[in-house]
Amino acid sequence: GEGVTVAVADDGVEIDHPDLRSNTKEAVHRDFINDTGVTESPPDNGDHGTGVAGLVGAEGNNGLGISGTAPEVNLASWVIFGDDTLLGGSFLSEERLMEMFQSGLDEVAVQNHSWGNAGATLEGPSLLEERGLEAAFEGGRDGKGVVMIRAGGNNRKPTRFHPGSGNVNDDGFANDPNVIAVGAVRKDGRVAGYSSPGACLLVAAPSGAEGFSKIVTTDLAGSAGRNMNVASTNLANYTLGESGWSGTSFATPQISGLVALILSANSTLTIRDVQQILIHSSRHFDLDDPALVTNGAGFRVSDNVGFGVPDAGEAMRLATDWENRSEMTRVEVGSDTRKEITDAGLRVSVTGKEVPEAVTSIPALPSVGPHVDHPTERLSLVAVGKATEPIEQDLTGKAALIRRGENFFSEKINFAAEAGAEFVVIFNNRDKDQRIIMGGTDFVTLPAVFISQEDGEALNELVEVGDTVEAQIRLTSTRYTFEVKEPLICEHVGVKVTADHPTRGNLRMTLVSPSGTRSVLQNLNQDETAGPRGWTYYSTQHFYESSQGRWQVAVSDEEMGGVGAIEEVTLTIRGVKITDSDADALDDNWERNHWGNLQFEPRDDPDADGFNNAREQVLASDPTEENRPFRISLSPWKDGIVRLSWPGTSEANYKVHGSRRVNGEFSVQESLSGEFPVTEWFFKSDGDSQGFWRIREEN
Repeated sequence: GEGVTVAVADDGVEIDHPDLRSNTKEAVHRDFINDTGVTESPPDNGDHGTGVAGLVGAEGNNGLGISGTAPEVNLASWVIFGDDTLLGGSFLSEERLMEMFQSGLDEVAVQNHSWGNAGATLEGPSLLEERGLEAAFEGGRDGKGVVMIRAGGNNRKPTRFHPGSGNVNDDGFANDPNVIAVGAVRKDGRVAGYSSPGACLLVAAPSGAEGFSKIVTTDLAGSAGRNMNVASTNLANYTLGESGWSGTSFATPQISGLVALILSANSTLTIRDVQQILIHSSRHFDLDDPALVTNGAGFRVSDNVGFGVPDAGEAMRLATDWENRSEMTRVEVGSDTRKEITDAGLRVSVTGKEVPEAVTSIPALPSVGPHVDHPTERLSLVAVGKATEPIEQDLTGKAALIRRGENFFSEKINFAAEAGAEFVVIFNNRDKDQRIIMGGTDFVTLPAVFISQEDGEALNELVEVGDTVEAQIRLTSTRYTFEVKEPLICEHVGVKVTADHPTRGNLRMTLVSPSGTRSVLQNLNQDETAGPRGWTYYSTQHFYESSQGRWQVAVSDEEMGGVGAIEEVTLTIRGVKITDSDADALDDNWERNHWGNLQFEPRDDPDADGFNNAREQVLASDPTEENRPFRISLSPWKDGIVRLSWPGTSEANYKVHGSRRVNGEFSVQESLSGEFPVTEWFFKSDGDSQGFWRIREEN
């Protein structure tokens, strides 16, 4: 990170902290609360900003505490929160925020913003703040743009600060296509339970989580910070154990530090280049994430973690040889046709012999896991009681009807899935006509809905009589279809929506690309205000897909009461213009130069190196031959265990050969299937032995 300045916009940084002072002494600090320069650390606050700063750039190799992601970076302390802000005190004025965003345009390369929209409503920058942001994006770093990193938010579940069901797209700053929005993952790679989902998320990074270790970072020195109960002065300067941090606030600075590394390797990179290097270097570690999809260009992406967790080594390799992306262009299409939205459009449709009219169409609320956007199959409905234990009945090709009570919703749904059910209907065990959103169902594998006690008991009685009752989950949506003819390789895609609806939180909105990738722009949530009124939702999930073809925006109302309509929808596609007669997002000239024809698709990998054509086109690499050097890495993993790793693909098998002497006889130690992008093997070592290793690929 040498030569790169990262500004930490927060509650202040202890600039004379022993592990930070060497990297803060050259930066220009600013207190935007008092409109002064920072000459000393704030006395009564700053533990949040100090913790953030440590993850960006605590000094490395100094024998103290920790190393930041970019241990040679310059750290600037920008104070934007006063002592009483979190207790309801005043925040910066619009004028001061504008000033903050556009400060140090020739000095500051990266701004870290580990704060965001804490409410349930849509909240975007004011006109003055937008002016400051534009100055940074367009004028910073000699026109290459200041890279802004924003915390995605901790509003997934209800807390005393937020009613829950928050979405990153509700924060107009994180939602901005020029900003990198960051989610948080647990130690095992699954999204943290608090981390807000969103179609605009780009990447994620590790943070603390319930049941998992918390973040260790710099703390206010001595007894002034979070860690006040450590006898050793040195240890008291760091968050340890329960004093450690959690939240997207502490995932974000790791990405800021990585961006500093990237810019130190290649200072010519624009905002768009940095974003795309992060995409190409990211990996998913939770393949059971039900929100994980593979888009039309072959990139895995999720509402929970964006394109995944970046590999810093891969990002640096890409940055060194990166060719700046071609000029961006925009395509915009829209409709001002007013269309009504059906109230309570999510329903359980019931058919069968002697089914009363009252239960033929039952209003339902969704789980927070897999959602039904297309009607399910119409299947026999089987009542299985409360499903507090594994279900013995074979539910293959059927749907399960379950009563609420005694165990978690997720357990009930997973028991039904294990028994073979296709979907689940859970009914309330109290409160007559009341329905709730089923919390804790983020990672169930089946679509499930919740209906009222009255409807559920009537339906349960029908099923238990023995007559065949069939059910189907249906979602009635208002749809807008747009035909796009201009050939672009997609980057960010935006949907601007103006609705005449009394309760924005009742609405679900999705965007489906010509490739079939569905972005969830808004889910049912707790916002009771009207709208949205001219809000643009951005999605990263269509990166590198083709712009050509039919795009569809769908809006549905999933809660009873409050009838409304959509007044206007505008689709904006940002991307790179190409010649593309077969609408596959591969430039015709690029394809013909390599193969002489247009036979391959973006997801294809003709050279079987693990990198598909969409990626090879962006990286300007040769799609007809292996591009990665085959390098073996040998490193200690933990006591007695050594890790051997190499670039791998899922198309190959590998044999690990070992020998005590470099000129000795090598014998096979292990045979294993390849994994992309890295294949690894762990072995025991006594610590004293030395050995030599050879990896061979077998097709």
